[in-house]
Amino acid sequence: MAVTTKRIVLFVVLLSLVAASLLLLRRGHQAPPATAAARQAHEYTCPMHPFVVKDRPGTCPICNMELVPKVAGKGDVRDLNLKEHVYLSPAQQVMANLEVAKVLYKPLFKAIEAAGIINYDQTRQAKVSAWSAGRIEKLHASMVGMRVARGQPVAELFSPELAGAEEEYLTLLLAKGREERAPLLRDGASPLYRARLRLVQLGFGDAQFRELEKTSRPAVRIPVYPPMDGVVTEKNVQEGQYVKAGDPLFSVADLSRVWGELDVYEDEFPFLKPGQQVALSSRSYPSREFIGRITYIYPFLNPKSRTNRVRVAVDNRQLLLKPEMVVNATVQVPLGTGLAVPAEAVVNTGDRNLVWVQVKQGVFVPREVGVGVRYRSDVQILAGLQKDDAVAVNGAFLIDSEAQLKPGGRQIPAGPAVSSPQRGAPPASGKHPAGPGGDMDMGDMDMAPSSPAGTSQDMTQPKRR
Repeated sequence: MAVTTKRIVLFVVLLSLVAASLLLLRRGHQAPPATAAARQAHEYTCPMHPFVVKDRPGTCPICNMELVPKVAGKGDVRDLNLKEHVYLSPAQQVMANLEVAKVLYKPLFKAIEAAGIINYDQTRQAKVSAWSAGRIEKLHASMVGMRVARGQPVAELFSPELAGAEEEYLTLLLAKGREERAPLLRDGASPLYRARLRLVQLGFGDAQFRELEKTSRPAVRIPVYPPMDGVVTEKNVQEGQYVKAGDPLFSVADLSRVWGELDVYEDEFPFLKPGQQVALSSRSYPSREFIGRITYIYPFLNPKSRTNRVRVAVDNRQLLLKPEMVVNATVQVPLGTGLAVPAEAVVNTGDRNLVWVQVKQGVFVPREVGVGVRYRSDVQILAGLQKDDAVAVNGAFLIDSEAQLKPGGRQIPAGPAVSSPQRGAPPASGKHPAGPGGDMDMGDMDMAPSSPAGTSQDMTQPKRR
């Protein structure tokens, strides 16, 4: 009886051990629930082409680099369901010096640049002529470039005709008393009035009349005065030379104000109008800026250069600007406020302009945009972006190159043709129409199906020189 009991107990223990072994064996064969981290730990990707994902080690089919295990915890770009995307790892972003900027509203200006020359102010030029025939006894302005003043003579002229007129005037003047002279000098029919008028026509001024009446002797020389302060720009006579009445002796110009005559291209001069401020610079003074204002826009076009001439009046009291000096000019025309991005963010492909919009940390998608004017380091965005969109600035060309290395290259879905708005005008709507994208045969590459992407608008960049 005791032996039978022991056998039963032993049988029960063995049966329990077998059951426990079977249970453990069954649990060992049961796979643990798969998690995203676990799946990612068994996936391999290319460091240069993160969209290449495989479930075993190997080489990248594009660049032949060794695949590396995918790092757990990183966001999977496939979760975005984006086809035309580029992912840059943090290390790649540092190597590319990548910067991301937001699209903002900014005051915009159209910068019109033009070249021209400095010219004389034609309203401040004069000729010094001989009032009567005679001989140049003395030249006070003996060379071109000399400064002359209105009250200082530039030459002295001896004229026999002048001497005869002086004697006639003195004879009539001394024949009358002081009380009788005043009414006779105002009477146009009196001989004394006509004698005085003849001297005025020969160049006599108030100072010469006072001297003549004081000395009562005819002057053998009459001084010749310039009509304004300035510099001698042309000298036509020498001492001892005989001249006729009306012969030009000197040319005088006031250079305290000069004209900058600029040639502006025909697609830009409609933005200009009189009164606008202009900044001029010269190679002679590279660190100095001269400020002037537009005073006149010529009413004709140069048919050869297709330019229109614009006149700018510039203050030149220090005489730094010389006639015939070449200058460069810039006019800032305000266009109001509009969307703008750094110019480095726009990638020109030849027939369209693209920016790379960041949709997730390190993930960029292409967006076609319409661009307007460029002002300093910014460029106006007419269509394709909205305020606060994040775009790649430095490194945009690297992202574009990465996209073109992908099989099939960079493809932007084309939308309906849209006419280009007027330059400088803001976009009619901030929304961007959407269009379907197409699938690509990527072979063994693990790619997500495409999703609708933003349709671009065909905007033309303004012509630049």
